[in-house]
Amino acid sequence: MQQIRRILIGLSGLFLAWLPACKPDDPGNHGTLQLVWAKAGDIQLAAGSIAPDIPVNAIFRIEFTAALDTASAHAGVQILDAMGNKVDAAYGFSDDLLQIHLSPVQRLAYAADYRLSVGSDLKGKAGETFPGVPFPFTTLPGKLVLQSVTLNGKPWQAGKTLKDIDFKEITLAASFSDPLDPGTYSSFFSISGGK
Repeated sequence: MQQIRRILIGLSGLFLAWLPACKPDDPGNHGTLQLVWAKAGDIQLAAGSIAPDIPVNAIFRIEFTAALDTASAHAGVQILDAMGNKVDAAYGFSDDLLQIHLSPVQRLAYAADYRLSVGSDLKGKAGETFPGVPFPFTTLPGKLVLQSVTLNGKPWQAGKTLKDIDFKEITLAASFSDPLDPGTYSSFFSISGGK
């Protein structure tokens, strides 16, 4: 009987020593989100490396290996200008929550520096954490395109002579792909000829 008692006490000790090892994992540690890729339009972005010539109307997409917590994504994923100001963007997610999409509300400035910031505020749906990573980029330089020219309301086309123009009152109108800088454009235009 004494021996059975010792065996039971020994087994109880082993059981008590084994029991803490069976506790559930730390509820605060759910692993780390893994970033698969980040793109601006079709252009692959590299962490820490400046990506040149990003279109000013690009949609930014980032994919992860686990579903995202959408509430944390608004604070954790941002486009920042060179001064660190947040660029207003519309957020969207894939149905499986593996991808986040950012569409700037206004097109980005030409030939400007920005950063797609995937910060440590971002969390996975199951509580996974993310260490944070920056994706710096520069937008394309602007390309001004002359779209149309009219002289007294008549379309002016290269290689074609305009006829029946009233030279007493001339109205010349040019339409461009982007607004001109009112402070600088006049020095680029001149009209010469006549008597």
